[in-house]
Amino acid sequence: MHAIIYLVPVNHFDPLGREDLIGRLRWLRGELKTAPVFVAVEYDPEPHQQLVQQRPRFREMLAREWPGLSPGELDTLAQSLAYDGDAHPSVFPEANTLWLDRGRRSLPDELEGYAEGRLRIYRAHAGGPLAGRIPHLSQRIQEIALQPGAGDERDGCFADTICAQLACTSPGVVIVGAHHANEAVPGTMATILRDRNVEVRRIQKPGRRRAG
Repeated sequence: MHAIIYLVPVNHFDPLGREDLIGRLRWLRGELKTAPVFVAVEYDPEPHQQLVQQRPRFREMLAREWPGLSPGELDTLAQSLAYDGDAHPSVFPEANTLWLDRGRRSLPDELEGYAEGRLRIYRAHAGGPLAGRIPHLSQRIQEIALQPGAGDERDGCFADTICAQLACTSPGVVIVGAHHANEAVPGTMATILRDRNVEVRRIQKPGRRRAG
């Protein structure tokens, strides 16, 4: 079997990450002859739903923090919360969602305070008023991203889960953070898959549009 995955690396904290991700998936949809068997995401379904439910509250927090933000900008920022877990159905509604972190135990504080933590990150790097400057914040978030090191036990679990789902007649799409997608260091998910003779095709970022 010649197995193929399309690897879509993301930055979980990028305020424009949802837009970028959907743009890349739409491009991929146009390239594929058939829909992928699955789209793998770096979440457990229940904790992800808890994060999604925080989006309205996050929007209210953003409006208080930066009163000058337009409704469109507020929507963009609110929808960026845990975006990489539910952006794909708008492009690949027929694909099965493969939850790579299924069964992983999450700390209650980690989930309940997620919106507050994201606000602190944006506040620290916005550099002042945010209206009209979301692309600047996005660029800053990209710049401060830590350089990924060697993989850990989650990378191996991700690779095992993906290999169990691959089929020769149609590829899979994998959406994970840049750490797991790094093919230049040992032990990452991408490296493990490559070493198992899975063809890894990386999907690069398209040009960005201004949020608003």
